[in-house]
Amino acid sequence: MLAESEGKTSAPKALQICRVGKFNDWMGSFEITPENLSSMVKNFSDGVRGVDIPINYFHDRWGKAACWIKNLSTRNGGTELWAEEIKWCPAGKQAVEDGEIRYLSAEIDWDYQDNESGRHFGATLLGAGFTNVPFVKGMEPATELDERDRFMSELEKAQAQIKELSEKLKLSEESNKKITELSERVKALETENADLKKAKADADAKAEADKITAEKKAKFDTMLSEGKVCEAQREPWMGGDMEKFASLSEKVNTAPAGQGSAPAPAKIELDSNSKTPAQDKVLELAEKIAKEKGLSISQAIKTVLSETAELRKKYEDEASVRQ
Repeated sequence: MLAESEGKTSAPKALQICRVGKFNDWMGSFEITPENLSSMVKNFSDGVRGVDIPINYFHDRWGKAACWIKNLSTRNGGTELWAEEIKWCPAGKQAVEDGEIRYLSAEIDWDYQDNESGRHFGATLLGAGFTNVPFVKGMEPATELDERDRFMSELEKAQAQIKELSEKLKLSEESNKKITELSERVKALETENADLKKAKADADAKAEADKITAEKKAKFDTMLSEGKVCEAQREPWMGGDMEKFASLSEKVNTAPAGQGSAPAPAKIELDSNSKTPAQDKVLELAEKIAKEKGLSISQAIKTVLSETAELRKKYEDEASVRQ
């Protein structure tokens, strides 16, 4: 800032050259870091440029200097680069005091190479230019404004901040909208997946039921061809109603000629751990008894159901599930 002396504004003794931050220009994005500023201070102190560092007019590096930087340092925790000691040229001092130029713009070589030794020194300050349209905003001006101009400057800063916040808010709203869309898509896919799983389970269950039905039909057709059952018994057989199936036994009589009443039931042994469905187990035992005793299959089924309480109960339980 400018100093006040006897009512007249004088040129400042220190000038802010640049600050840390992330920026974008026509070549892309770049960042000024505290390490960059420290490198500039060190290279200035070490005199790696081999010449004094000027501040020119409007980046005219081949023109006259407005002033010369005699000392360079960082401030505010290493986030700002300052020319702490200035040697003013008369025209430059007058231009600043008259408010003709207000801002500084740094001239930086990000990896300065000495043209004699070929050695690289990293970020190095080449100079700076007085300008009224600085690339890096938000720095201390070289000259003060009157109250109205100060108000307009603050207003411009506030408007810029509002614009920046509005853009961030817009991005946030767009992100939230995208998240909502993705969440809805995930829910739809989860529902679709559940429907597909249910359809597959239903198809598997139907396939298994069709397989059992086909096996039962094939079994009945075999017994029918062997004369062990009659067609009237097909429906109760397919429906699992063994009692009704057995009740139709009078239509089928495969007992040997001259045989009287049914012989005494054979001893029936039942495996309690068997996983065979009750209906199939009844038929299995009935066929064994029919073969051993010369009974019709229907008579043998009646025998099994009447003599094997455990199997009968299992059969009745399965029948109640089917109903």
